[in-house]
Amino acid sequence: MQANIDKVFASVQGSDWTPAWMQPLRASAFQKFSTLGFPTRQNEDWKYTSLRPITSSSFSWRDEAHPETTKALENFMIKGADTLVFLNGSFAPHKSHMRPESGLTVVPLHKALKTKKDLIAAHLQKDASRTRGSFEELNEALFSSGAFIQVEARHAVERPLQFLFVNTESAAAQLISPKNIISIADGASATVVESYFSYLEPHLTNVVSSYEVGRGAQLRLFQEKILSSQSLHIGLSRIRAARDAQVECFTLTMGGRISRSELQIDLLEPGAQAKLDGLYLGRMQTHLDHVTTVQHLAPHTTSSQVYKGILYDECRAVFNGRINIVKDAQQTAAHQLNKNLLMSPAAEADSRPQLKIDADDVKCSHGATIGQLDAVQVFYLQSRGIPRADAEQMLAKAFVRDVMYRIQNAPMQSRMLSLLENYGGITV
Repeated sequence: MQANIDKVFASVQGSDWTPAWMQPLRASAFQKFSTLGFPTRQNEDWKYTSLRPITSSSFSWRDEAHPETTKALENFMIKGADTLVFLNGSFAPHKSHMRPESGLTVVPLHKALKTKKDLIAAHLQKDASRTRGSFEELNEALFSSGAFIQVEARHAVERPLQFLFVNTESAAAQLISPKNIISIADGASATVVESYFSYLEPHLTNVVSSYEVGRGAQLRLFQEKILSSQSLHIGLSRIRAARDAQVECFTLTMGGRISRSELQIDLLEPGAQAKLDGLYLGRMQTHLDHVTTVQHLAPHTTSSQVYKGILYDECRAVFNGRINIVKDAQQTAAHQLNKNLLMSPAAEADSRPQLKIDADDVKCSHGATIGQLDAVQVFYLQSRGIPRADAEQMLAKAFVRDVMYRIQNAPMQSRMLSLLENYGGITV
């Protein structure tokens, strides 16, 4: 696998995606990745997730035009949104739809590398100084896809801004490395949707998204991951929220041979708020791994999390949630809840909610549950003439209803409910 990655790095380093000023940054990142290697289950953060399907595979990289076959691509696009479409990691301009608007920039990242060079360079150089994990370093070394958004101060974007990544047919499994960079300035607001859809091809997508949310700004982030049983998907989103910023994030995940979604939020200044919700649904032998880290780095910050999972067949799910409250972050409120419903005796869930509190004037709570359907409730519904399969579906609907209705944006709530019905078989 390492020799294969070496070849991919050499190809990216010698491509148009790597201007001269970026070559040292890429080389440094690849060296760090080579030193770290892929995480193993000896690493506490990866204790329940084996990367053997990744480390035992070979991947190619192609800087070429996307395939024409799109398999009803319009079904994945949000009506009325500005949408950047990427097929197998390549930007598809004739499939994308963007409208010019004063105070808003939405472009593919390869264009931003030219038109916003100084801003992108500063971002990458600052990011390189952080301690990063293996997949972050690998993304920095190999990114050759992605989107750039800049919302200027006090500008409100009314329509959703969607990044649509679709993995389709390919002669060989590809390593796809998108990087998304989003800046929402002071007093601005935007709704961003990261969409990932894949078919049966076992591509590996390793995506990193960075969000800067200014003072008094609002970010509504939706992540939808509808993956095939062969898909390999590693995703990390980092959000930094300034004074009085409001962040709302909802993640819907269905499928994936390996699907890991990591969300890191830093509440940097007083008044910053974060609301993180998620629903994951797995069938067959899919593996769903969700990691959340919320850092309260200032007083008077708040966060809440509700994540729920429904697991069928031999699916396995992992939830690893961390809340860190530093010494001077007084008057902080932080709450976290994870619930898992096992629809099969072979399904498995591991849940690790964690609190680290170094302040003494806070309100915090966390909890987790893992269990099967209540046999008494199933029997009660059957006694009213409802078939067992229908009774189980009714109880599953009731289980997810509250988290789905925590979505405050009506059009996006409708979309998420539609995806859940069309791809998960559950109507709420």
